[in-house]
Amino acid sequence: MNAMSGADLRERLPLVVSAIAVVIGVVLRFVLADSPLWLDEAQTLAVIADGYGSVGAHLRGDGHPPLYYWLLLAWTDVIGDGDIAARSLSAVLGLAALPLVAITAKRVGGANLVVPTLALAASSPFMVRYATEVRMYSLVIVLSLAWWLLGRGAVERPTAGRLAGVAITTAALLLTHYWAAFLVAAGCVLIALVHRSEHHRAGTRSVVVAGLVGSLVFVPWLPSLVTQIRHTGTPWAVNRNPVSSFVTGVSEFAGGREAGHAIALFGVLLILLTLGLLGTRRDRWTIELDLRLVPAVRPVALLVGLAMAGGLGAAAILGSAFAGRYFSIVVAFVLVLAGRGVAQIGDPVIRAGVLAAAVGLGVLGSLDQVRDDRSQGQQVAEVVADNDRGPDIVVVCPDQLGPAIARYLPEDVEIVAYPTLEPAGRVDWTDYEERNAAADPAVIADMIDTRWPDAPVWLAIFGGYRTFGYQCERLATELAARRGPAPTVVVANDDVFEPMNLISFSAPMS
Repeated sequence: MNAMSGADLRERLPLVVSAIAVVIGVVLRFVLADSPLWLDEAQTLAVIADGYGSVGAHLRGDGHPPLYYWLLLAWTDVIGDGDIAARSLSAVLGLAALPLVAITAKRVGGANLVVPTLALAASSPFMVRYATEVRMYSLVIVLSLAWWLLGRGAVERPTAGRLAGVAITTAALLLTHYWAAFLVAAGCVLIALVHRSEHHRAGTRSVVVAGLVGSLVFVPWLPSLVTQIRHTGTPWAVNRNPVSSFVTGVSEFAGGREAGHAIALFGVLLILLTLGLLGTRRDRWTIELDLRLVPAVRPVALLVGLAMAGGLGAAAILGSAFAGRYFSIVVAFVLVLAGRGVAQIGDPVIRAGVLAAAVGLGVLGSLDQVRDDRSQGQQVAEVVADNDRGPDIVVVCPDQLGPAIARYLPEDVEIVAYPTLEPAGRVDWTDYEERNAAADPAVIADMIDTRWPDAPVWLAIFGGYRTFGYQCERLATELAARRGPAPTVVVANDDVFEPMNLISFSAPMS
């Protein structure tokens, strides 16, 4: 048996790096974040708490379509609704995305593209974050890849099975996240621009028809969408111009942090994307750049560009806010393009080194995502539950702190939200800004004393939330004027993603 040559060993180095990245990536997805749930996660579970019949009604005051919530409800019915059980659905979806990324890479650039792309996806801080969170973004990534693969296959050979798959994935995407509409629209434009040859004409028509049929499934949800547009929106975020939103969104692919390793990964990904879009390997040491884009990647590049431009343009026109997680519709395709950039490096040792650097930076960012504390809600709930001073009333200001605290409180503890003093387990975003602008902290403090005249009150509070101004701080001042000085028993930790203070007020002074 001949010994493996040094050249063979060098050629295998990128494969070794990729294998290590995949193992680490799988572990990170299934270790799951042990931090308590934060607002969005706790809100998601609160939406499904009353069963299938209430999901639609709850979402009309929240701002999302229902498919992920139905799937999560079915999942938790079987697995349970504990933190790890609820997050495990995203973990499974995050794992399922990896083979789909590999298949997509092979369709775009052949077998040589699979190894680097799989390594980048496995170690991606963005993909790891949403594989460890009770949100729909891992599902969006899986559906986006499946939709693209089925659509591309159906254009080439429009079988009944592939066309049915296009219809199903189109419907599923639209019912999972509204930004998926920009991906689907970009796909339609792409088909019109790229697949115009006689050879693909029948497949193109069939795919468009299948997509339209799938889109019809969304029609019954349109009244809810109209209600959300009119009454919910995104009052929690600052509107930005499209350029700022684009930079913010792309930086999320590297972890979206100010940490040195996130900034370094952002730079590495930009270089790799440039090579992936423009570069062609000529020999071991030479990569030629073509400013017209490499023909093999033009369809994917157009898909990503059109989807991003459509979403950011619509947000600017409608005045709605943007969050980097919305780019979950294209993150996998961006990593495929970056993987192609790695593949253009001719020398296998350098290629392995660059890939190892990207993977290492990605793992550091992913560890941040998994290990970071996401909320002090459980800490606040435990302090309240451990006290022995009698019946407890917890008031949260703003109401956005409520779900992450209510999740961990005993059932006999009443928790209400400023300014409505309604149960705080779920945030109602309906006419949110108008409702908060009309609130008066002094009046709310009087209402608290009237409703609970003999009860001590806990106030969970944190400033700086949009639409509230200084109302929460004023509420604390008003309660202190009525009940006397109050100690802060939990101090906000700025290292936690969702910090909060807990102030302990005694019964009203006579």
